[in-house]
Order: sequence, then C-alpha cells, then structure tokens
Amino acid sequence: MARLRNTAFTLVELLVVISIMSLLMSMILPPLSNAKETARNMKCMTNQRSIMQAVIMFSIEHNDRMINSEPADVEPEYPDWLRNYSTNILDQPVHGALSPYLGYSGEVFFCPSLGPGQLGSGVGSNGLFDYVFFDVFSGARLDLISKYARFLTDENSYKRGLFIPIISEEEPRFHINHTYVDGAHCMEDKLGRWHRGYANYATLDGSVHSFAEHEKANAWNWESMAPSGKWVSLGYQAFYGWWNGQ
Repeated sequence: MARLRNTAFTLVELLVVISIMSLLMSMILPPLSNAKETARNMKCMTNQRSIMQAVIMFSIEHNDRMINSEPADVEPEYPDWLRNYSTNILDQPVHGALSPYLGYSGEVFFCPSLGPGQLGSGVGSNGLFDYVFFDVFSGARLDLISKYARFLTDENSYKRGLFIPIISEEEPRFHINHTYVDGAHCMEDKLGRWHRGYANYATLDGSVHSFAEHEKANAWNWESMAPSGKWVSLGYQAFYGWWNGQ
C-alpha cells in the first residue's frame, strides 16, 4: 500500500500533465491544419491549370478562338465552356465542351478548399463546379489577348504587371451559387476568398496565380490592354467575340 501511494499521481501532477498535453496539441494542430490547406490549395491550382490547358487546346482546334463563356442555349453554335448544346445546367461540366480534353472527369472542376454547400444557397460549393470564366474573353482570338492586366485598388491607384485572369474562383454568394448559377465572371462578381483571403486564377500560359481583391472590388476593377491599345475593363458582360472589336 505504501508503494502504491508513492507511485500514484497527485491531482496537481495530473493537472500539470493535462496542461502540457494541451499546450503541445495547440502547437501541433495549427501547422497540421496549414499543411492540409497547402495540399488542398496545390490541388486547386493543378485543377485550374488543367482547365486552362483544355481551354487553349479547344481554342487551337477552333480557329484560335476562346470557348464561349455563356450558356449554350444563348449561343447554340458556340458551345459553353461548361456545357455542350445543353440547356440543363445539371448536365455539366462532365458532359461539357471541355470534357474531351479533361478525360471526362468532373473532379477537376472542384476546389477541395471550398466547403460543400446547397445549390442556390450562396454558401459553399454549388455541387457542380467551383470555377468561372471571365466573360469578356468569350470567343476572343488568342492573339488579341494581352498577357498582362492591372487592378484598381481601394486607394484608387493601379496595381500593375499582373497576369491576366481567364479561369478563376468566385465568391459563392454571387452568381456561381446564388439566385442563379452560371460559369461566367463579370460585372459585380467577386473573386473567392477561401484560400486565406486569396483566390487562385489561371492565365493564358497555363500558370496559376493567387490574388486578394479588396472588399469593395469586383470584376470591373480588372483591366487589360484591348486590341485597339486602350485599357478596357474586364467587368463587361460580353457577347461572343466582343473582345476582338475593342
């Protein structure tokens, strides 16, 4: 009995052990969480890179013109980047115009960092796709799209030398998962913020970049050099081939 009393933990010792374990867990969990998000972010960037490469391959096979960003029922002769002659959004994107270039995989259209949501809820993934296409480049000729863009900051000055966004992430509370669901990015649409406040976007050369818009920003804050040499906003809701005449 004496030996048992000598080897037993006192309440104070037990509390000290619990405190040390809690401290160690608080030190271990954040790096572990960060590592998981880093892996998810890398997967998201790989997805966008694959989609961008598919867009370019489609363009090369279609007279060097970008795929359509609008629903196929609006411009039926020009297939939507998510759909192919279908008016049912639930049929895409695995059956869409890019599918032959992506191995008919629907997984590539989802960002693993974005939590699940309900279609039309404005929260989380719409369950169909998590990426959007900048509407102004619908039907644009590849040789008329500049490599660079600029962004109007909240200080009313321009951040220059940015790569031009083509495929990007969009805040779910806008039209990727709100009153209606579409894959075109324009007007009041905002980039997503679920990668620690940043969004990923893919550009013409297949590279993927991260960018954080300020709270009041939307697609109108983005500008690029048009074929005429003028700076034109990327916020326009454009028809097929609109960019070529700017």
